Amino acid sequence: MLPIPPDQVSPFGGSVSAELSKHSNGAVACPPDRIVREAERRVITGVPTSGWYVMQAKGTAPKPVRLGPRSVGWLLSELEGWIAAQRAKRDDAAADYGGGIIVSQRQPTR
Repeated sequence: MLPIPPDQVSPFGGSVSAELSKHSNGAVACPPDRIVREAERRVITGVPTSGWYVMQAKGTAPKPVRLGPRSVGWLLSELEGWIAAQRAKRDDAAADYGGGIIVSQRQPTR
């Protein structure tokens, strides 16, 4: 087995794209979906563990995949989809307010 190039190694171990293959038209195939463990999920989403589990209970975050009696992981594609949905909500909210920053209309106190 050939060594994995440094630019394809995940900081959490393993390869990011160990099985890339080129098609006849020169396009590179995407690697298959992979499971992401908690430490990497925190880095990808930026949401702390306790907050993430609250969001899962509310149904606003992807549910984990059970890997064993005491281990879970998340599908990378579902995390990426969740991030895209958060970005879309942000962009929709910005469009509703004209894309500007909302400044309080509070009157100064005397």
